[in-house]
Amino acid sequence: MPQIYSAILAILLFFSVLPSQAETDITEKKSDQQQQLQSILRELDQATKQRQQQNVRLETLSRQLECNWTLIRAYETCGQLHGNNPDKHLKCSTEAKQNATQCLENNEEK
Repeated sequence: MPQIYSAILAILLFFSVLPSQAETDITEKKSDQQQQLQSILRELDQATKQRQQQNVRLETLSRQLECNWTLIRAYETCGQLHGNNPDKHLKCSTEAKQNATQCLENNEEK
């Protein structure tokens, strides 16, 4: 009889260890998944910040391009209006350049 009790006790101990091992495995997997999720969230946050910076830069470049196109059109207009009069052409072109400079400076302030 003592052998039967010993065998039953051994079986009970064996089966009581199995659930704790399974719980340990589940806990380890959960911890690994949480670490992976945190890593992905950090990468996503970093990518979001980079995209926001790129969007700001894109907006700045777009406004600069608009200033430059305005200058080009103004130079063309000066040429059409004052092509035969160098003094008026120079005055018009200088004013266009000043306007473009002001446009670009206002762009930097934003």
